[in-house]
Amino acid sequence: MNSLNRNHILPQQTTQGSQAPQQPVIISKNDKGNSEIANNTEQTMPQFWKDDWDWNKNWEIPLLDTYRDGEATPEPFPLEVLPIDIQGAIEEVEKITKAPIPLIFASCMSVISATVQGLVNATYPTLNGNKSVPCSLFFLTLADSGERKTSVDSHFKKPLIYWEKEKVKEYETAMKSFKGAKKAWDTRTKILENQMQKSSNPNSSQITSDFTTHYQNEPAKPIKKKLIIMDATTEAFMKELQSYPVKAQLSSEGGTILGSNAMGVENIMKTLGQYNELWDGNGIQRDRIAEEANVSVGEVRVTLGVAVQPSVFDQFMINTKKLGKDSGFLARFLLSRPISTKGTRFIDISRQKIETPYLKNYNERISQLLNLDIRFNNDDKIFQCIDILMSREAETLWEDFYNRIEEQQDEGGNYDHISGFASKSSEHLVRLATCLHIFCDKTGQNSLIEKDIIESAIEIMYWYIREQKRFDNKSTESELLSDLKYLLEKIKDHCDKNELIIANSKLRPKTKYGRAQFKGKYERILDTLEKLKCIRLFSRCEDKNKTLYIALNPKLEN
Repeated sequence: MNSLNRNHILPQQTTQGSQAPQQPVIISKNDKGNSEIANNTEQTMPQFWKDDWDWNKNWEIPLLDTYRDGEATPEPFPLEVLPIDIQGAIEEVEKITKAPIPLIFASCMSVISATVQGLVNATYPTLNGNKSVPCSLFFLTLADSGERKTSVDSHFKKPLIYWEKEKVKEYETAMKSFKGAKKAWDTRTKILENQMQKSSNPNSSQITSDFTTHYQNEPAKPIKKKLIIMDATTEAFMKELQSYPVKAQLSSEGGTILGSNAMGVENIMKTLGQYNELWDGNGIQRDRIAEEANVSVGEVRVTLGVAVQPSVFDQFMINTKKLGKDSGFLARFLLSRPISTKGTRFIDISRQKIETPYLKNYNERISQLLNLDIRFNNDDKIFQCIDILMSREAETLWEDFYNRIEEQQDEGGNYDHISGFASKSSEHLVRLATCLHIFCDKTGQNSLIEKDIIESAIEIMYWYIREQKRFDNKSTESELLSDLKYLLEKIKDHCDKNELIIANSKLRPKTKYGRAQFKGKYERILDTLEKLKCIRLFSRCEDKNKTLYIALNPKLEN
């Protein structure tokens, strides 16, 4: 083990029956850097270790309980990899609000997702041909109250608000026309009914034809195109989808989702399943005893851009007993917990006003996209979206990303403990890339996603994967700390039966690091355990094979 290159406090050997311990025999370093014990005893190694009680007094207090791993701190968000139009808008909003960059990115992309999700589908290759999925994104940002998500959202969603106001005016005008047409239609209905009652042959083909034609021409009620939902409960949100199946919930109070009645014990599984269906773009069906409480929606396109307080999220995880993870609910979110900027958000009113050319261009582009018609069949509520494809180069990069992530989901792999999210990361990637592409492509919706967009999306996805890893280890422990505890338990399990020592060659196959590809990771964990005074690593001088042994700190035996 080349990484293990330290001095050790080595055992003093005793002769059976002696009154006092002898000094240790000459100790040397082997060619791998591990300490060696001269082999002047016929005892087996476990027996030798067991009898060396005096040496055991030299153990220091293990430090694992005080260990804090640097991996628990989020890495800087890779803002520089984004297309310049989006990067510039985010930087300008950051200068104004001084909010955390990941929070601003989530807000920015939530608005883009909300805008394009009804126009196009993301598409990726499978072994059975291309598969089309919604390009909708779900963001969940853990942030305490006062992190300025509402302020950040206000800069990006201006065109959405303006668009909704215009749609309200159109709806009110259309409703007036509808009411007039409906009144005339109702009057015509009564006339036909009177004619049928007076007819000597009410079942005649002519009367039937008149009624059939009449009902086929019933005026259709205008659709109220409300896109943004703020702090609605889960129940209210599902109901809103009936009127217009394209929605975006942009909220700084995610507790209205995670803490709603729908997330209670009786409803939790059904609710989580329904959110999973929303991400997939499928319809929902909720039957209630009261007819007015029923919900029936065909295909949907839903974006979630939600911030929630960490305490609310933690309580959600406790209440659901990890169902949020096991059901695939959280795997559908791009989850982050950025470092707070509170205490650093100073202002200088004497400075020149912050110019926002990129933000202006952003809002103009969102307005352009909002004015494109969303096409879907009202009868079966199926969206008629354009499938966005990748260029061959981009597809190759996506395939490589997919296979790299898949490889690391095996037991002992980097992503085995976040396999739920990892298995969906390639779809997250193509959804994100599609949103970036449509926003940046000014030439039309039918062009291919190119290599540079996929490269940007890959870097962003790796950042979110690392965020998922931070959260997953019991939601508080980092990956390395979790691995340290895992391996230490494996050592202790063996030492319960075999005193306080085990040959490294026997331990490793008993762990999830047995495969050759995980040897380096295994060695790093052993190295850290020794630095934390939990174990010692040594070999015997006269052992030609230089067998490496692991000794457990007796203070950890219980």
